[in-house]
Amino acid sequence: MVDEKIFFDDFEIDTLKRCLLKAGRLVPLDPKAFDLLVALAAHRGVMVSKQELLDLVWANQFVEEKNLTVHVTAIRRALGETTKEHRFIVTIPGYGYKFVAKLNGSPQNGTIPKTPLSGSSGEKGSTQFDWLTKRRLLTGGLTAVVFLAVIAGIYFWQSRRKTDVLAVPSSQNFSIKRLTTNGKATSAVLSPDGKLFAYSRLDGEDQSLWLGHIDGGEPVQIRPPARVIYLDFKFSPDASSLFYSLTDDDGGNGAVFKMPVFGGLPEKIEDKAYSVTFSPSGKQFAFVRGGSADAKSVLVVSDADGKNENEMATSPDMMNFVRRGTAWSPDGSTIAIGASRSDTNTGYEVFTINTADSSVKPLTNAAWSNVGAMAWLADGSGLVMVGQKEGSTQAQLWFVSFPSGEVKHLVSDLNLYGSTISLGKDQNSLVIVQGQVQSNIWIAPADNLANAKQVTFGSIGRMDGWFGIKWMADGKIAYTADGAENNSIWTMNSNGSEQKQLIPFEGNNVYPSVTADDRFIAFQSNRDGGYAVWRANRDGTDILRLTDTGVAAQPSISPDGQWIVYITNPENSGQLWRITISGDDPLKLADTVYWPQISPDSRTVACGYFVDGKPRLALLSIDDGAIIKMFDLPPRANLRLGVHWTPDGKAVTYRDWVNGIWRQDISGGEPKRLKGLPSEKLYAYDWSPDSKFFAFTRGTETRDVVLISDFR
Repeated sequence: MVDEKIFFDDFEIDTLKRCLLKAGRLVPLDPKAFDLLVALAAHRGVMVSKQELLDLVWANQFVEEKNLTVHVTAIRRALGETTKEHRFIVTIPGYGYKFVAKLNGSPQNGTIPKTPLSGSSGEKGSTQFDWLTKRRLLTGGLTAVVFLAVIAGIYFWQSRRKTDVLAVPSSQNFSIKRLTTNGKATSAVLSPDGKLFAYSRLDGEDQSLWLGHIDGGEPVQIRPPARVIYLDFKFSPDASSLFYSLTDDDGGNGAVFKMPVFGGLPEKIEDKAYSVTFSPSGKQFAFVRGGSADAKSVLVVSDADGKNENEMATSPDMMNFVRRGTAWSPDGSTIAIGASRSDTNTGYEVFTINTADSSVKPLTNAAWSNVGAMAWLADGSGLVMVGQKEGSTQAQLWFVSFPSGEVKHLVSDLNLYGSTISLGKDQNSLVIVQGQVQSNIWIAPADNLANAKQVTFGSIGRMDGWFGIKWMADGKIAYTADGAENNSIWTMNSNGSEQKQLIPFEGNNVYPSVTADDRFIAFQSNRDGGYAVWRANRDGTDILRLTDTGVAAQPSISPDGQWIVYITNPENSGQLWRITISGDDPLKLADTVYWPQISPDSRTVACGYFVDGKPRLALLSIDDGAIIKMFDLPPRANLRLGVHWTPDGKAVTYRDWVNGIWRQDISGGEPKRLKGLPSEKLYAYDWSPDSKFFAFTRGTETRDVVLISDFR
């Protein structure tokens, strides 16, 4: 008898519905992680090698072993187990994993679930699943009768399920045509007839709007550069008008505009609105309104001229609808939309809204760290979407089936993908903004920043130092290095030699901070579930989680090794906390704070601080969070990756979104740019402990509109 459910502890694996339940409540789990859990649970008590698991879960796919580690971590997080516990899964060093939880209820220990692993289709998938089973059974000397019973059961499953197999688009033979070449595109949309595309692009610190032909020719500017951010585009169904939403350059004052495609004055048709999607008839469109920390977002439907508004649906509890990517289904019955958790902003989900009864339901049951653009297939069988999985550093293209919500990679490569997407009339091509990133570390004398030399030489897709650089007392540099899906922390000499991985790949490990004596390194990681603050010895040993997961972020360790400050709820309220180096005595210091950094004397915290919704630079007491000083910021100030103290403690520095690094003397006065640095956007940076050298990251971000064909 082949069972359909596996029970252990207070969990239930439903292999037909492909879901994990705890005490009857759904536990979010990525499809591949679910497949891995099924494979492990089906062979309870048996050591399963890494290669066997890769063969089972990623049959006929080339994937790196670290994918296995990442998904085991996701399972442990879903089950509420840390790496130091062995209630459910035991790691067998150098070999693989063993599922050790006692199975209860029905099925009994040793039974095999009915559903094969994700990606299986017909006999091919079930053969992969059965390969390990056959080997185990034969090794144990069981009779051929038992073996045949297993095969018969799987055949029975196939006969019931083969009509439900997902016809997933394939990216093996797709082609890409670049429609723009200046590397400055931000968003794009394809016209309904597939002949035109509109896109926004960066012009210095401004953005402009352009119109181009798919078949070539020079694009035409239809809106001049302005200090705005274009969020979303849609052509009207008859292609005569272009609708777009934008905000001020600080992200506020959203509005929807309409303008003639070939130029003319735009007309504002909605205020405080974001995202645009049309009904199939073109007579109505939907948009998002609201979504601040203290006000829920609403999906509003109105006539195409902006009249007769109707609030169709409110975002789910503890969530807000995203501001771009809404998509109305071809039959008009459903609107797909992304939403982020408003309590922690650590997770996203794709929802569907029934236009008949306004009901809102989750679609994917996947662990997203971001969701963006969506576009329906013409037959309504699913969506193509841009999404970023938890723990990944890259947004990728995905296919989401409807109504099952199964998620599959559509195009997976080292490129980034933008927040708007349009399918062609042939349903086999799409227009999207594709990005390529690369960064390398440079070292300069602190008294002559113009005399910098490059010390790492990563290729396209490699992001050395992008998510953090820290000098160490012994003259080495700790820095982040990208490993395709995740980052880890490495060390090297100041000339780039002896590059060595310090923190093992498991989850995403970023933003290193070190004590003045090199004894400890603190960093942010989701290696054990949601993001938390972790600590390790100087040599990378004794890795220890110091905070609860979900979410503690942006750690800064005091030079004297006594304190660590960090942020919880970083994308919302931004609470600043202080703990001891051992993770004890947590104390909340302040609200509305982001990207903190402890001063060289370990007494003051410099950070971003919101006052009446406006960001400022603040100096806070590390003892009680009291405000010591407050400074205004330049228009393009960028405190992401942290503010940094100069080694003498007399000034605080921070990045600019477009050009270089600012210095703010704590004695007062206007901020000034550091002289000698390249006139471009820079990333992580740090001074050496002896104040003689300055390390910084130079990166390139090229983003162009591309036409991807034959992706199915």
